[in-house]
Amino acid sequence: MEHISYLERSGRLPDFEVPYKLYTADEGGRKTPAYQGIRWDFMYDDHREILYIIHPEILNVATNESFASETPIPEFGKATMWIVSPQFQLLHRQRIKMGTRGFFMEGPHKMAVCEVTRIIGLFENPVAA
Repeated sequence: MEHISYLERSGRLPDFEVPYKLYTADEGGRKTPAYQGIRWDFMYDDHREILYIIHPEILNVATNESFASETPIPEFGKATMWIVSPQFQLLHRQRIKMGTRGFFMEGPHKMAVCEVTRIIGLFENPVAA
């Protein structure tokens, strides 16, 4: 199935960008490869263990475009992050800063570690009333 980017679906910019490092199976990560379109959640690295509906879209670092859906996600890479629930936009505007660390989560399991290196549309995207 072909991946339709969040940009195409939503018509808005991604909220922020992160480099990431996937955890290996020995580190508690996936035992099978992950692909573009996986609905990993985001958790801040503040030990509160609250999940937010912020999904990554993996980028091909050579082209800076959305990674192909039929290719496994690389162990190291870059992803744009999309806040899916507009009602949390204000909360994330207060919390997301350059250097904010977090994790890609699959249920209660950490799949990758990441850190905000670029704010893109976080302060430009519309906020739910």
